[in-house]
Amino acid sequence: MYKLLIVDDELIELQFLRYVIDKYKMPLKICGEAQNGYQAVELAEKFQPDFMIIDISMPHKNGLEAAAMIKEKYPGIKIYILTAYERFDYAKKAIEIDVEDYLSKPISPEKLINVLKRGIKSKLKEKLETSKALRLHNNLKTIEPNLKKQFVVDLINDNLKIGQEKVAKKILGIKDYNYTQILVATFVDEKSSRIIINETTITKIAAAINKSLDNGLYTVLTGGKLIVFGKKQLTKDMMKDINIWCSSNGYGIYAGVLTLSMEGNIHSAFNKANEICENALFWLNSGIHFSANMEEKSCVLPKVSDVQGEVFSAVLRKEYSFILELINRSLTVMNDTFCRKDKAIGFTSDLLTLIVCVSAKDILTREETEFFREKIASINNQLITVTDLKNAIENIISELCSKITPARISSSDYYINLTIDYIKQNYHAEVTLEGVAGKLFISPFYLSRIFKKQTGQGFAEVLTKTRIEKAKTLLMTGKFSVGEVGRQVGIHDPSYFSSVFKKHTSISPSKIIEDAKGQ
Repeated sequence: MYKLLIVDDELIELQFLRYVIDKYKMPLKICGEAQNGYQAVELAEKFQPDFMIIDISMPHKNGLEAAAMIKEKYPGIKIYILTAYERFDYAKKAIEIDVEDYLSKPISPEKLINVLKRGIKSKLKEKLETSKALRLHNNLKTIEPNLKKQFVVDLINDNLKIGQEKVAKKILGIKDYNYTQILVATFVDEKSSRIIINETTITKIAAAINKSLDNGLYTVLTGGKLIVFGKKQLTKDMMKDINIWCSSNGYGIYAGVLTLSMEGNIHSAFNKANEICENALFWLNSGIHFSANMEEKSCVLPKVSDVQGEVFSAVLRKEYSFILELINRSLTVMNDTFCRKDKAIGFTSDLLTLIVCVSAKDILTREETEFFREKIASINNQLITVTDLKNAIENIISELCSKITPARISSSDYYINLTIDYIKQNYHAEVTLEGVAGKLFISPFYLSRIFKKQTGQGFAEVLTKTRIEKAKTLLMTGKFSVGEVGRQVGIHDPSYFSSVFKKHTSISPSKIIEDAKGQ
């Protein structure tokens, strides 16, 4: 039912209009009646009707003046001028006001009804179009977040098609790409220390901090990462405001910022900003970080092989805290020099692999070695922060220690086996008790004592016997001189070599060569 306001200073005209509306059962309800222009304006304000029929000639304020005031404030009201005066200036004024129709008195009921029917039809069409536009608007509002997300994803991955770009920019209201910086951020709940992945929460955070970024284009990617294209260069005050807001609301922000002009395109700029964001989160360096402030500095890290021996010796001694201290020492150096996340993980993975596959190769079964190899390989997929890395290291070291039980081998057995293996592999070089003990990270006195206790022989005695056995094999070929054989087994003085050889075998090395050539 539509509302109708009728205005005429003659009561008989008002009665006529009521009669027609009632007789023809029009879907109209007369919401008000007025007899002058002032009353018409007041009732229009009060009822805001859909239609209004108004006479021109009335006291105080004529119909055209009242219609102009009403039309200006409520342009959707369809106004019909009903007058006995067919003056040109009235008609012209009515056209300027944009009234629906200009009707002359007297008017037949049939003509009035036809006019109102056209008005109702037009009103219904407008209502349908408005409803359709509203639904379209609501639908666009519903899909806007996903559309914006896809638009940003395509933008940072350099996959934006020209046709898609035009449609997305029109719907999202993007006029141009006057963005100066890209910010990539991850947020952490400071109470639980968990990364926030809820898109609704991050969107609220983004809406709050985006004011500092001059209302740039932003969206939340799957997984909770915020991407913002800002129109202003971030200043220290702006970053301070953002950090304060996040801190006061219980959020930790880990963000990387890059000036778009520094990179060849948006795709490469995003990758760099994202790397800064992930490195900041990995090392738990909260705040907003610029590319120039997060450049990796050169650092001298210890060789993995050196740390390997020291860590494994501690494993054998079950010194967990010392093991973690050794590894933390290297991680601290990496953090201080803004080392990349992948490099830190690579160093740790290499270290653990050497410990499992080299240091413990004679202790672990093949199945156990493969188990640890797979566990080390999976580290990269699980890590987000350096705390996760430390937990993974501690878990692997703990499991490794549980496998190396006294029933399998004692630490002294391990040191002796390594020492004997080292002698067998390096007898031709300069080998000393002090040198071997240093490689095992134990004292020479301790190595000498356990070696004598376990083997019944001294270190020097085992080294000499190993050299004599190797020398005997070489001498029996008849291809080398006494001096050449001595040098090949690590004894460079021919006279001393001959003396030692004869002492252990009761035969001179030259005699063995002579016998070999005579055969």
